[in-house]
Amino acid sequence: MAQGPLARPPIYTIGHSGHERATFLSLLARHGVNLLIDVRTHPVSRYMPHFSQNALAASLQLWGVGYVFLGRELGGQGTASPIAAAVIFSRGLDRVMEYWRQAYRLALFCAEEDPRRCRRACRIAPELLARGARVVHIRGDGRLEPHTPAWTDFAMACLIEKDPK
Repeated sequence: MAQGPLARPPIYTIGHSGHERATFLSLLARHGVNLLIDVRTHPVSRYMPHFSQNALAASLQLWGVGYVFLGRELGGQGTASPIAAAVIFSRGLDRVMEYWRQAYRLALFCAEEDPRRCRRACRIAPELLARGARVVHIRGDGRLEPHTPAWTDFAMACLIEKDPK
């Protein structure tokens, strides 16, 4: 029998926020994350090299956590036409939902600690909620902040704020 959405763990989101490697990995472990999905458009960090794609994937592997890069699909700076970008984004969401349905305890990963300042809350989480997932943001201090439908107003404010008109 398949688990319903409320029986599954949430889809977490997390930003590295300049954490040391051990602190970041302990946040993932505390919440049982076993798959990290990187949604950064450019998975490199000059200031925190342990969060660059190859170094991060290697560290995660040592902790028994998988790594998937979906920055091309879910990142924020594509050059595709609006229609193509929407299709690519939707396919990225499909992949996240498939991992979730396979019972991975996953976290979407970006650099920004505060989800309100990141596409995780403005763009990705509302779409995941619409598809039946629960989304919970892991904050830098370890607190959990559930993403609720009320955040939709916030997501709309993000879009309006970015529109130069």
